[in-house]
Amino acid sequence: MNWPNLEKRAVDFSKSAANDELLMVYVKDGSATLNEGDQTATVAAGQIVMVSAGEVRWSKVGDGVTLLSVVTALEGDGDVVDDGLEDERNVLKANIAKSLTGSTRGLSMPAKEEEPLSLTEAVKLLAAGLVAGWLFSFGLKTFQTPDF
Repeated sequence: MNWPNLEKRAVDFSKSAANDELLMVYVKDGSATLNEGDQTATVAAGQIVMVSAGEVRWSKVGDGVTLLSVVTALEGDGDVVDDGLEDERNVLKANIAKSLTGSTRGLSMPAKEEEPLSLTEAVKLLAAGLVAGWLFSFGLKTFQTPDF
């Protein structure tokens, strides 16, 4: 994909895409009326217009319209061309994992079944929580008490 083109239009204009292209236009600000053949539609800020193998006429622009445009290539069946970026990302991830862990799969932890909490563990957790709460309360009171 190309970097989005930012443009502000104040007069009627047209946008077109070739047979092997997909033009995506995001309407950032303003509104306009679109004409393609005998079809007419109104677009406003926040909407996207997609043009493939044709031309769209923009009219009734009013105070102006701000557009962000992107053109991408299409394959013969209409799908977006795979530019191989996913493979490059996977190779990069594998290299990072190998440099950090020595394996392309990264660190793998063996699956461990969670065991239910026993009564003694529950009592220990409750006691630890109560002690932590008391320490927090004591520290808060110590720092909030003014020194005389």
